[in-house]
Amino acid sequence: MFKRVLVAMATLLAIMATAISPASAETAATRSASGAGWIHIVNGNSGQCLAIGGGNAYPGATAIQWTCNGRAEQTWYVDGHAWSPIYYNSELCIAIGGGSLVRGAKAILWPCNGGREQLWYVGPDVAEIYNNNSGLCLAISGASLTRGAPAIQWTCNGGREQDWWFYN
Repeated sequence: MFKRVLVAMATLLAIMATAISPASAETAATRSASGAGWIHIVNGNSGQCLAIGGGNAYPGATAIQWTCNGRAEQTWYVDGHAWSPIYYNSELCIAIGGGSLVRGAKAILWPCNGGREQLWYVGPDVAEIYNNNSGLCLAISGASLTRGAPAIQWTCNGGREQDWWFYN
């Protein structure tokens, strides 16, 4: 298991060198995110970006999917030491509320503290994003295609709602 995590983290360290337009995100994005840099995280099922509704950066704000538009509310900072996406222009990380181990718990913003509920890694097939605390995958609730559908954690099953792409 540790070796798989190391392999996934190594893959995570290969960041794209070129910027692309949000409209072409699904076709030109990569499955690896890494190093230190600003990225957008795109759901492979809906083609929509992981975002914070209305850009409301406060502890407890729910992560959702929204049409990719390149705006700040869809921008995340990752570094190569611990993959804990930091929301644009804040000190808030994407986390699972209360460190829940329950399927369906929402992904939210929370002050970055290095807690396991804020640490994520990309799976061995470099499509799924696993929560370090629960071992569950980041997903869009119900495989919804609707704008505003919440990001949750769910049993990793290889479904497209758990398929993620990255671009910067």
